[in-house]
Amino acid sequence: MINYKAFGKYSTKNENKVFNGSRYSKIQYEARSDQSGNVGRQVVSLANRIAHKVQDCDKDANQFGSELFSRLYEDSERIEDAECSWESVAHDTIDQLPEFEELRFLTEDDPDMAALGTATFLGSIKKEVKEMIEDIEQLDPDVRIGPTTPGNILDKYRGKIRVGIQKAIDETNDISEAINWIGCGKNGDATRSALIDSLMYNPSLKEIMKKAGKILSVMQGIPTKSRNSNEEIQGIEYGRDLRRLTNQSIGYLSHPSTEDLFYGKWASRELELLSMEGKEKLGRGDVFLLVDHSESMGWATSAQCAQPRNLFARAASLAIFKMAMDEKRKFEMLDFNHMVTEEYRSFNGDYSIGGSTTSKTSMIETIGTRGPIGGTNFDRAIPFAIDAISKNADLIFITDAEDTISNVTRNQIVKAKKDGLRIFTIAIGAQVVWLEELSDIYIDIAQVSSEDIEKAIGGIVKEAKTS
Repeated sequence: MINYKAFGKYSTKNENKVFNGSRYSKIQYEARSDQSGNVGRQVVSLANRIAHKVQDCDKDANQFGSELFSRLYEDSERIEDAECSWESVAHDTIDQLPEFEELRFLTEDDPDMAALGTATFLGSIKKEVKEMIEDIEQLDPDVRIGPTTPGNILDKYRGKIRVGIQKAIDETNDISEAINWIGCGKNGDATRSALIDSLMYNPSLKEIMKKAGKILSVMQGIPTKSRNSNEEIQGIEYGRDLRRLTNQSIGYLSHPSTEDLFYGKWASRELELLSMEGKEKLGRGDVFLLVDHSESMGWATSAQCAQPRNLFARAASLAIFKMAMDEKRKFEMLDFNHMVTEEYRSFNGDYSIGGSTTSKTSMIETIGTRGPIGGTNFDRAIPFAIDAISKNADLIFITDAEDTISNVTRNQIVKAKKDGLRIFTIAIGAQVVWLEELSDIYIDIAQVSSEDIEKAIGGIVKEAKTS
């Protein structure tokens, strides 16, 4: 963990009003507070709200944002001789609320989440700040010089500040759920901050990413088989890999008298394990995804589920993308309607959209925000995919199948399947005989109860991995 106190000599004490954050905290805040981001927009909005009350409204609004950020990001220190001000009213009220510690737990040492908490809180208290300024102006001048906020003022704003903190907690939890499955750390990936900003104002993308996380959780922990795996048992070795236990090691757990022996051997890395060796790593070939985003994908998924089909298609696409990354498999995806509209590729940490290099989080955002538009033409999309797909790859097809195919396309699919292509279809909102006949595994999620859709989608990919 970073020692923020080491930055004390660069302190911004002369600029701060109530809390003295470190220079490092200020750098992190400034990197996330330009007007194109959520913090910057909320600071500008707050400044506009208090402009007729405060001469340096921009500076005051930004400084309060910086101080709040530092409190969420690190253990910043209060300035002992701070005068009574609207900022001190806000901070003093915050100090009385245990909810703030819950928010700090979610944001500490994470600059992106601290910025999210700051932006959400600022957005919820703009009206109250104007009232705080008016209350401070009505105080006796001698009281205003002191650092203590009168109790009646704290009582007035306690409930409103609590609501603002709770909103920040809810938003932070919500967005954490949406992005935690991605695997980008708290620091280092500059696009993570931009993605969080997008999610704050794009509830549809947030919902898609939360569903992707749920689908992925169904997939995780399932070993992937290779049709050409030559892995064989070569002998016995010693260690603590529970996936390769010998029968003798497993036997230690069968009786209480030898159970301690098992854990002792595990702790000392002396469990008997099967020594495996093979020419190929576990895992089939590439993952190739063909995803329909025609206009009909914007329709309701089923009579039981009013959510649009495209929401589940995007969530499934993101989950499969992450699975391919985790298993170090090459990932290719085509979006299509009446034509192929976009190509995505990733492998070994390299990502591209339409042939142009991009980042992981930008690719996730682009996949997740592709909306339904246009007609459907399988006779263009399917041959394009078959021509592009590599040997030993799996084709995962996501569509509502609101179209038919020609005999030429059907014959091309049949030939590709004879050559080893496997097709796994996630049908959304339509039961289509021709597509079911051509698929190795087929599921129509419209036939699944709405609360089980994520599980059903994860299940078909599980089948694809283990079959």
